Amino acid sequence: MVANSIAGPFAGIAAGLLNKMLREAEAEAEAEAEMYAPEGELEQEIGSTEPLGEAEAEILGHEMTYHELLAEAMAEAAEQEQNETEAEAIAGAAALTVISPADRRALRRVLPHLVRGTEILTRVLRARSTTRPAVRAVPTIMRRTVRALKQEAAEGVPITRRETARVAAREIRRVLGSPVACAAAMANNVRATRALREAA
Repeated sequence: MVANSIAGPFAGIAAGLLNKMLREAEAEAEAEAEMYAPEGELEQEIGSTEPLGEAEAEILGHEMTYHELLAEAMAEAAEQEQNETEAEAIAGAAALTVISPADRRALRRVLPHLVRGTEILTRVLRARSTTRPAVRAVPTIMRRTVRALKQEAAEGVPITRRETARVAAREIRRVLGSPVACAAAMANNVRATRALREAA
């Protein structure tokens, strides 16, 4: 559904994949518990169990800018919002906010499709109580998608709607398909929103 919304009706890259990940997320339920772990506990647990994959290491090591902190606060609001339409709109705003102004200019042709994909992803995640907390991972997914698209553009790959959908589906799989990566993204969200509240 997310890939279709980004790339159009003939590019169903991730429809089955996202359903599979959501079923696994329900079975795992670890990510939701990790979100509320005390600061530092997640990193210790990850370090003691297995080597980190690329996604997990990047998420845990990412230093957030102010606009990324704001996007994380919006994702928290999208998760907690009672009205579905407003939650999707807030998530779409978070997707735009997490992207720097320079990247928004560079991706202006595909940006509306990325926002629409974010809204669909938010709707799917909010549909079940066990996956709803993963809405907090949406800014991480968007940030990683934009980073990957920039790398491809630097290598000469044309950034089309279809390519954007492929990259977004891959990043959804990498973040939501890994309990460790999803927990890391949600823990980052909790820390970011706490930091903003303390700074206010």
